[in-house]
Amino acid sequence: MDLYQKFDHDIFDVTKILIGLSLTDGQKAELSKIAGEIDAAYSSGQLTAHERSRLLGTIKDCGMEPLPIKKNECPRNLPKRKTRGHDR
Repeated sequence: MDLYQKFDHDIFDVTKILIGLSLTDGQKAELSKIAGEIDAAYSSGQLTAHERSRLLGTIKDCGMEPLPIKKNECPRNLPKRKTRGHDR
């Protein structure tokens, strides 16, 4: 079983029993843990961007809100604004 299938299986195991139409706090915690593992695998090159996107999309489809981006993990550096000689 490759890593993508392992994560997909883990997501299925956590969400196969839903009480009502929403996730329990325990399921949300487990899915957050899995999402962190998915991001770590992507960062280390074990998952492609497409695989990561599909797995996180599956988690979102289960009713989990997307995880916030941490400040130190910002994907891009914003350029400094020039003031054109004016002090603001």
